[in-house]
Amino acid sequence: MVERTKVVEVVPYNPEWKTEFEQIKTMIMNYIGDVILAVEHVGSTSIEGLSAKPIIDLDVVMDSYDVLPDIIERLEKAGFEYQGNLGIEGREAFKRTFDDEFMKYHLYVCPKDGKGYVEHIAFRDYLRANESARKDYETLKLKLAETYRYDIDNYCDKKTDFVKDILRLTLLKPYAYPRLETSRLLLKELTLEYTNEVFTLFSDPVIAKFMDIEPCHTRQEAEEIITFHLEDTGTRWGIFLKEENRFIGTCGYHCLDMNTKAEIGFDLAKDYWGKGYMQEALAPVIDFGLSQMNLVFIEATVDVENMRSQRLLEKLSFIKAEELKDDLYYYSLQS
Repeated sequence: MVERTKVVEVVPYNPEWKTEFEQIKTMIMNYIGDVILAVEHVGSTSIEGLSAKPIIDLDVVMDSYDVLPDIIERLEKAGFEYQGNLGIEGREAFKRTFDDEFMKYHLYVCPKDGKGYVEHIAFRDYLRANESARKDYETLKLKLAETYRYDIDNYCDKKTDFVKDILRLTLLKPYAYPRLETSRLLLKELTLEYTNEVFTLFSDPVIAKFMDIEPCHTRQEAEEIITFHLEDTGTRWGIFLKEENRFIGTCGYHCLDMNTKAEIGFDLAKDYWGKGYMQEALAPVIDFGLSQMNLVFIEATVDVENMRSQRLLEKLSFIKAEELKDDLYYYSLQS
């Protein structure tokens, strides 16, 4: 069995965990590097700034179970005991039977599309990008470690609902939303890393007015805007000037109706109006929606006073509906 934790100890994040992971990874790659795809650092120690039990979790990624017998043979020769999946689908556990002088670690081998691996990466990446969720998880872990200091089973079980909620958010995303690039721009999925930039953009009353929201007064309000898009099945890209890596606006899809339609939204800092940036940004976004998301309709709503956005949509072949509702024009683009 995997070595069980006798005392639950959650300690502040230690930057040396990254170094320790890299050293263990190098050792594993020396044994089986030619038959695997990657070695990923997962679990709480892989999330910068998060308090954790000082145990490194590693997922060794294989293309398929066809190579597992070779991996088992090689790792056993190197001194690792194969333990099976220990009841968790898509994750094969190995236990070291020797002192390799590294800190404590758990080693798992997973197929690239296995449930265990997919969930580990989804949970890790969400917490890396979402400061609010990361703090909530840390608070929960510290509380549980105090309550169940000598009861690892309850410590793990009481985290289950939080983990499942995050996985529902992340695995709900029906597409892998890529970075998009044009001659002048780079579009990167919006995360809480860009809270300051979003706060600056949406604290402008002119921008907020046409987005039908109140101007941001605090960073928390900016975080809420980003979190809304992170939790939506669609996505929001941050728009960056490529040469300067300067944030100038956002665009993307929300209210996604699977295989049918989505609503497109966009905003741009005033200093960059009239330079063709938003038309340039929306072109690959629309192409991705029609060709990769297989949308039948892309819809948009525009304030009647927002003449710039109306002209932009018409340049992009959107058709304005005759009916006007709530001081908004309704536009649509059909594939």
